[in-house]
Amino acid sequence: MSSFSAQSWAFNLHTSQEIDEDEDDADLEELGLPVPPPPPPPLAAPRRERKRSSAVEEPEVRRPIVPIVYEPTKKFALRAIQPGQLVQCNITRVPNTTVIGGYPTFQLTGSQGGEFIMAARRRKKSQTANYLIGTDPEDLSKDSGSIVAKVRALDQVLVAGKSRLYNIYTNGDNPKDFVLEKNVREELAFVEYEKKEWGNRGPLRMTASIPVVDVDGRRRVVKPIDEDDVNHLMAWKDDSIANRDKIVTLKNKEAKIRADTGAYVLDFGGRATKPSVKNIQLAVAGGDGAISLQFGKIDTDEFTLDVRYPLSPAQAFGICLSCFENNGHN
Repeated sequence: MSSFSAQSWAFNLHTSQEIDEDEDDADLEELGLPVPPPPPPPLAAPRRERKRSSAVEEPEVRRPIVPIVYEPTKKFALRAIQPGQLVQCNITRVPNTTVIGGYPTFQLTGSQGGEFIMAARRRKKSQTANYLIGTDPEDLSKDSGSIVAKVRALDQVLVAGKSRLYNIYTNGDNPKDFVLEKNVREELAFVEYEKKEWGNRGPLRMTASIPVVDVDGRRRVVKPIDEDDVNHLMAWKDDSIANRDKIVTLKNKEAKIRADTGAYVLDFGGRATKPSVKNIQLAVAGGDGAISLQFGKIDTDEFTLDVRYPLSPAQAFGICLSCFENNGHN
């Protein structure tokens, strides 16, 4: 079993002890003696101050764990994976053979049964990287009812290099164009890549900031309405400690360098068999080191994606799409 799939999860155990009441008061009444007043209730133990941290902890109160059903639905795509569960997928890059210079399609399927889950393709004629993620592989158009999420680069790159800043949204209206507030898109993640110097062939360094998730698996709704006040996750990320009740920050695990070959290595448990700067593992910053996202290359156009709490499949897929757009150089 891989080190990733064998991660353990800790829980706080609470015990209680009952205290018997004194029953001698009735005997004092029979003797005509005054009955002493009841003793004051015992003082509660001082509440221990929890150490403040930007890390997310696995909820103490958990939903009943249900079997994972890989399916192309909005609910499966957007809901956070339950604590203790592991979603294992494959990402296939399908080249566009009908249009010269056309963008490929990326398909997300279950690793074991091959169930189709989602597909994504970069939009044409967009000045920045702009992906649509949908549950219908045959219809990834802008107006398709199957679209569940979008990925967009925030910085425009006109010369050699790649964008380093990305937002992942639900499908919905831009705050600049909305008519009904309920139709405005939600922010799912903000992804930032550390700049690398040309010639540096080391792995990507990145962070991903996502809304916090409650004990029932529902994420905090981050929906900027004012067109001058967009990109909340990006703004909150700059002070993740102060905003720990709003966001969770994930960072990539640092690869080690083998002394004999000089190669960067991470233990992917057999889920990455080809060297690539895009082989990444993300864990909650300040957490226990448990991996929440693992992305590994296994062939020219084949990749694996393993996802755990607090991410949803759509968030994880969107983060991987940003990896395809970025090699760390800018």
